[in-house]
Amino acid sequence: MDGRGLRESDLVPQQHQWVAEGTGLLSGANYIGAVKVRGNLLHSAVCAARSHPNTSVLCGACQRPGSVGHILQVCPRTHGSRVARHDRLVALVQSAAGKAGWSCIREPAIPTTAGLRRPDLVFHHPDRPTYVLDVTVVADNAVLHEVHERKVQYYDVLDIRNWVARNISNSEVTFSSVSLSWRGLMARASANTLCSDLALGKQVLSLLSAVTCERSLWIWQHFHRSSFVLRG
Repeated sequence: MDGRGLRESDLVPQQHQWVAEGTGLLSGANYIGAVKVRGNLLHSAVCAARSHPNTSVLCGACQRPGSVGHILQVCPRTHGSRVARHDRLVALVQSAAGKAGWSCIREPAIPTTAGLRRPDLVFHHPDRPTYVLDVTVVADNAVLHEVHERKVQYYDVLDIRNWVARNISNSEVTFSSVSLSWRGLMARASANTLCSDLALGKQVLSLLSAVTCERSLWIWQHFHRSSFVLRG
């Protein structure tokens, strides 16, 4: 049960480097908490009820099964913290790409026949293809390469290609994603884009994994500090 979400952990070995580095990236308390996130070791109603059959497994905010995954991904009590986690990861990718010489447009509103689409990042460079990326953090039971492919298919449409040609350049356009689970595991295609295509360096994989786990810890802490209850 607790290890199932780590089944793809060997696909991107560099994403684990932060565990060996210890407090080089995180404070001591956050490092311990991030390791607990990685191992699904945080307290939850579902976890507490395993050996106590009369204990409720329901979330105190919305009365759905209160697993760690529920708290970190779908509970209305933690919506704002999830947005903050996403935005922090976007900012880290943008910063790393800027240091590597890429110019960036963040969250452009692109009209398409299906409505506005807002990819998180559009990177361009005079001598390189243009990259359209979206960042997402998903459940730990998701198949990460499928999450990546869905993001690519969502944004790889003619209207967005035409928008890039009009507003940036007529160079080749590549669509990709930065797809992670809440345990900090990354899709291999995402790692290849960051390291091979954008040339951001392998250390960015460890950083993104560590920050995902750290911010997931903060979401869990926010859940337990908040008294929000969904009414109706």
